[in-house]
Amino acid sequence: MSEQTNPPTEPQSEQPAAPTPVPAPQPTTPAAAKRPKDPRAELGTAAVRALLVCALLVVGFVLLVAWRGRPPSPPSVAQSNPAGVAPLRGGKASVEVVEVRLMPFRSPAGYDTRRVAVDWKNTGDCSVRLVKANIKAFDFADIQVFSVRDYTIYAVSASKPGVEPCATYIKPPGEGFVLPIDAASAVRATVEITRVEEKGTE
Repeated sequence: MSEQTNPPTEPQSEQPAAPTPVPAPQPTTPAAAKRPKDPRAELGTAAVRALLVCALLVVGFVLLVAWRGRPPSPPSVAQSNPAGVAPLRGGKASVEVVEVRLMPFRSPAGYDTRRVAVDWKNTGDCSVRLVKANIKAFDFADIQVFSVRDYTIYAVSASKPGVEPCATYIKPPGEGFVLPIDAASAVRATVEITRVEEKGTE
């Protein structure tokens, strides 16, 4: 038997595999966008907010009514006694005459006479707001030419500080008791304190 030989086959070159196509990424959308909004849920949220606002308004109104209905607080010392005003102590009110000055005075009518000015010191332990005195005037012969009883030589209201204890009151210029024309010959005067008060005038 004769052997048959097959013709040699040429080697086949390997072909590279074609790349597998990758799908393009699809744009993603939020989950909320995929679901439509529930109008009932939005209505419920608005109702809750409205209830909260109403509750706050009711609480505020109740607090306002309670605050207005409370009894008024008692006034403080600063309110009942303004700065510089001494409170009534109810102590002993007394004064002492320091000097009696007799000064020339010309009346609006043109006649010349005398004005009596009294300086005094608070010798008590409370403020003084009212002082009254008897005033007598004498001429060169030491004859009494005039007298007046319980004349107010100092007076302020209870809302004023008054003259504090140990303080001296000096009659301001242009103030004092003016003697009548028939007592213009007076050369000296005496003052007798008749009344001293802490409370002052009304």
